[in-house]
Amino acid sequence: MTHGDLSFYLFTVFNGLRLVSYLPQIIRVARDENGASAISYTTWLLWTGPNATTGLYAGVNLDDPMLAG
Repeated sequence: MTHGDLSFYLFTVFNGLRLVSYLPQIIRVARDENGASAISYTTWLLWTGPNATTGLYAGVNLDDPMLAG
């Protein structure tokens, strides 16, 4: 295994864990009857935007669907 392979696998594992860690909060926000007034939409936008554009960059510029996903 090369250093490049190792860094790719670590990136994949930790980002997968990060996404899974957000699922309980996403579910709670979706079920909130008060419109989830306690969350910061700015924070969520600043988290979602960079991740979405990283995926877009990987898919379009690097032609790497695995990284994009």
